[in-house]
Amino acid sequence: MDALQERKRKLAAVLAENMREAKQLKQRAKDGERGKAKAWKLSSFLQNAVLIIYTLTGCATEPVVTFLANNAKMRHWPEKSEEELISMLDELSHAVDVAQLAALTDLAAPTDEAAMKAVLVYVEQWRLADWTRGLNAGPGVAPSTQSVLMHLEQQRGQLPEAVRPKPLGTTSDASARVWATAWRRRWGGKHGRIQIRDDVPQAELVRKVLRIRNFLFNRNRAQRLRNWSKF
Repeated sequence: MDALQERKRKLAAVLAENMREAKQLKQRAKDGERGKAKAWKLSSFLQNAVLIIYTLTGCATEPVVTFLANNAKMRHWPEKSEEELISMLDELSHAVDVAQLAALTDLAAPTDEAAMKAVLVYVEQWRLADWTRGLNAGPGVAPSTQSVLMHLEQQRGQLPEAVRPKPLGTTSDASARVWATAWRRRWGGKHGRIQIRDDVPQAELVRKVLRIRNFLFNRNRAQRLRNWSKF
């Protein structure tokens, strides 16, 4: 009789443990669904950040895609393709008011200074990468780490002090060398021999021209509105 009771007790303990594990799995599933529902609902800060990056880089999609992908990774959001991220960007850029966009991207007095400070790091890194690619594709020059850091410092010095990123230093600083390595990795750069690349397809050139044209139109229109409001 005692053996039978002991067996029942062990079975009850196993059953209780299984029920506890099932309850935990169910809760994890609920948390996962709740997390998915919250994912990719950009806060006003992230929306402003995206618009600032897009405008200050002359309607370049690469820095916006990189910014969104990195933020999604930090927040453990499900991955989105580049096309999906560009689609999100298009929706945001078409929904914003021109005057609001002008105020948001005003380097001297941005309406969201926190977002401006946060994204200028991305903007300046992308500009640096674009400058480097221009040297690679044009004269076929691969700038040294020291040249890269010097050019970045020149860019940084042209920004208003209130939103200016911190200096990185020179190649004599270990932190600056580590930054340069991470920067190359983020923007697809590497040390090595320059390879000859094919010409950019005409369709891609047309798309870039249209984006730049729309950007310049909106920027000029916003400037006219701001000048008009001063009277």
